[in-house]
Amino acid sequence: MCGIAGIIGKWPGLDYTRFRDRAYATLAHRGPNGRGTVSLVNGALVACAEEPVSPDADALLIHRRLSILDVGESAHQPMLSTRRHSALCYNGEVYNYLEIRAQLGETPESLRSTGDTAVLLAAMEANGEAALPRLEGMFAFAWLDVDGDRFLIARDALGIKPLFVARCASAVAFASEIEPLLELPGVGKRCNREAAVQCLRFGLSEPSAKSMFDGVDQLQPGEVLAGSLRAPAEAKTRSWYSLPKAPSFVGTIDDAVEMYREEFLRSVDLHLRSDRTVGTALSGGVDSSAVVAAMRHLRGPALELCTVSFIASTERLSERKWASLVAEAVQSHATMVQSNQTDLATDIDDYIRSQGEPVGGTSAYAQYCVYRAAAGTGLTVMLDGQGPDEMLAGYDFYVATRLRELLRQGDIGEGMSLLQAPHVAARRGRARLVLQSLRGKAGATAATESVRQSVGRPSIAPWVWKGAMSASVREHFESFRAPGFEGVHAHLRHSTGKGLVNLFRLADRNAMRFSIENRVPFATQRLADLALSFPPSFHFGPEGEGKYVLRRAVRGLVPDAILDRRDKIGFANDDADNLLKCDVWVEEVIRSSSDCPFVARDLLVRAWSDWKRNRRGSTAWLWSTLVLVRWWTLFQVSE
Repeated sequence: MCGIAGIIGKWPGLDYTRFRDRAYATLAHRGPNGRGTVSLVNGALVACAEEPVSPDADALLIHRRLSILDVGESAHQPMLSTRRHSALCYNGEVYNYLEIRAQLGETPESLRSTGDTAVLLAAMEANGEAALPRLEGMFAFAWLDVDGDRFLIARDALGIKPLFVARCASAVAFASEIEPLLELPGVGKRCNREAAVQCLRFGLSEPSAKSMFDGVDQLQPGEVLAGSLRAPAEAKTRSWYSLPKAPSFVGTIDDAVEMYREEFLRSVDLHLRSDRTVGTALSGGVDSSAVVAAMRHLRGPALELCTVSFIASTERLSERKWASLVAEAVQSHATMVQSNQTDLATDIDDYIRSQGEPVGGTSAYAQYCVYRAAAGTGLTVMLDGQGPDEMLAGYDFYVATRLRELLRQGDIGEGMSLLQAPHVAARRGRARLVLQSLRGKAGATAATESVRQSVGRPSIAPWVWKGAMSASVREHFESFRAPGFEGVHAHLRHSTGKGLVNLFRLADRNAMRFSIENRVPFATQRLADLALSFPPSFHFGPEGEGKYVLRRAVRGLVPDAILDRRDKIGFANDDADNLLKCDVWVEEVIRSSSDCPFVARDLLVRAWSDWKRNRRGSTAWLWSTLVLVRWWTLFQVSE
């Protein structure tokens, strides 16, 4: 895991040496173990890690290294080919690098290091863009081929690793995080107003091609930006991967369970390849428990297994019972993290800075605490359980989609059976599920939006000043309707392609803030293709339980008490309680809210006063607004 940045072409008015040094500084947390730079000058690739960068450079690759595989100097980046005609600047891990090396044969390129960077460089040299579908892992990288007059910037299939891009009339710039790109002449810190409105409405901006800053875009999951080194401004973006468009699985549910179990264990096995100790984030839910149980199953008692869990201070949100049960079952060295009364108030500005873009609520702060604790124990690699909820229908709102799908098909009896199933009946809000299914609205943000529209409640906080919106943003806001899904597959495809990317973003920023590589063994191209090939009926068990294939696949590895749980918590936090803990910070943010054009300060003051007095109103909207305002101040955002 690393931090990367660079420029392809000549960026007018840019001091290249200053840009490199600023990138070193702003990406230092992503790569504390080394740094390097390569420039392209007069057709030659030149290392200039500390020396001034030539103003005549036609390209620049900048790297900060977190060493995980082959921790010696032989894996230093940016990596040049043996003939010095191509270069790779790479963030991430390719877990099947040993298999790819065997396929390539013993070439000088692939044998120069025992890690995956040299193998990726050799694969790109041998196959170019055609090498991408063979890579099993998470990655964002830039590759220059001087002899072939071409460059390629790529992001992994599911968007686990971030990659931001800025363009001008003569160059393309990229970086792992937004901040280095804000140094570019002509980019600046202007706010993307449409993204800001989405943050105020939903807590996160949609993971679209646009970032929160005008002029800074995001390469999307499974995309490449490729072109000529001589004409980089003409480079085109295209997809090298897309999620399955329709179910295609041929076989029984038993076949599906067997195949998923085999592929999942294979994935965990690959994700354990590391020259550093590998730990895991354990919430006590099905997914993280499956990961840690698979680790013990695959490596046996010899594996030094370390788990880190967050314990919410509110009893109803605490996972201590479940995390302890799993930790004892797998015999892990368990670290339990619980924030105290002052932690969040102390950490919140750093938390917002580390995210780079606003995020509503404090659930992701629990993850921040987990990674900080993991770093404190000396861990630099952590496995996470993200993915099954989005790919295998783990959330309650998928029940609404399935119910609507059954009703459309005329399967009223099966629909009623699903609604009355024990797992569904045990959850609150069956009436809401029915309403969502009849209206065809389901999803994390869509469900909330649907219900608000149904009962005539406002779709955005009353203190948000619409007058600050441009005409196009206002039109987007007023015309928005929560998306509906015709069936479970379409919903899962949307969640995997959109919602999961937001979770990856949160995890990446939280982990890298503490120089930790977070790996997600459920989130592979092979497992995504397999999960999205299943017919909708496979995703729900006889008791209405979601993730039915996964629950059966890990039965015998994970304690039955975990697999049979009817509640769902995860790394949760009490947003209302946290508002009270941060009351001094809240008051400070509200005082500065007049600097943010989206907020009517007097209305926000009144709302905060009302909330403190009777706890009425939307806690989520308050958090979304407060974080956006603070982000505006910390990053000195302009209109």
